[in-house]
Amino acid sequence: MLNVAPGWQKRLIQPLVFLLLGAVFLLVTSFPATCPLRLLTHIPCPSCGLTRAVRFACVADFPAAFRMHPLWLPALVFVLYWAGRESYFYVVEARIAKPLPKIAAAIGWVLFVALVALWIARFFGGFGGPVAV
Repeated sequence: MLNVAPGWQKRLIQPLVFLLLGAVFLLVTSFPATCPLRLLTHIPCPSCGLTRAVRFACVADFPAAFRMHPLWLPALVFVLYWAGRESYFYVVEARIAKPLPKIAAAIGWVLFVALVALWIARFFGGFGGPVAV
């Protein structure tokens, strides 16, 4: 049986509020997301297009999602895993999560390298680039 630290109900509120706000942002808003790197440098960042791709996926327009950013699905799965893990440790065990398991950390680094490689390739017109900012 799962040994849950006392007060878990109160700690559950914060992750649920973040989840609700994220869902509202993705499903309800129609204004484009503004990237801080784009505002400062006037160039797209390695994750430019991920939010728009997930928004397309939320309305089941998967071809548009993959055109917007080909790595949206692995990035979303990794972020959901990480956020779920952090939320579990916060809510259930009342502490900050331990470092990621080695395999998850390796997957995170591979995903990061893939995002940067795709970013560079899109500058030169590959994979539907350059991405619109």
